Amino acid sequence: MENAIYKKHFSDFRIDFLEIPGTSYANATARYTFRIPELENIWEYYLALIQRAAFYLDLIRAGYQIYVGTIKDKEVDFVVIQGEKRVYFQICYQLTDQQTIEREYASLKNIDDNFPKYIVSMDDFHLPTNEGIEHITPWQVKEVVVPKGKAL
Repeated sequence: MENAIYKKHFSDFRIDFLEIPGTSYANATARYTFRIPELENIWEYYLALIQRAAFYLDLIRAGYQIYVGTIKDKEVDFVVIQGEKRVYFQICYQLTDQQTIEREYASLKNIDDNFPKYIVSMDDFHLPTNEGIEHITPWQVKEVVVPKGKAL
């Protein structure tokens, strides 16, 4: 019953799961919610939810197919695909402590391909590249996903 309500009212926010090592899009299960269990503060939760929704809409406008990735026992927030191009994103509100940093980087470190991988957070600082994973702010996402000279 709950899935039917999501399908009716939030059909534009459907995101399918994609097993990263495979390429089977047809059997991907649907996801209609952005669950963020690590956020206990309700204001941080809503800010993170708005951040993810805005991110999702920017990618749709740029013409990407969007999936939630799974690899081993980890989940990748967004796997975005456009033709042969694939980009992985982990979205978090802030990288406030070592435990959060390790959790956010862990799933991307499990991916063995050479496609770009990014951690997106609203932090005022920039973390150095970690095993090929770049740390960017939400304002830098368009630079990553939209070709130069093309507007969203």
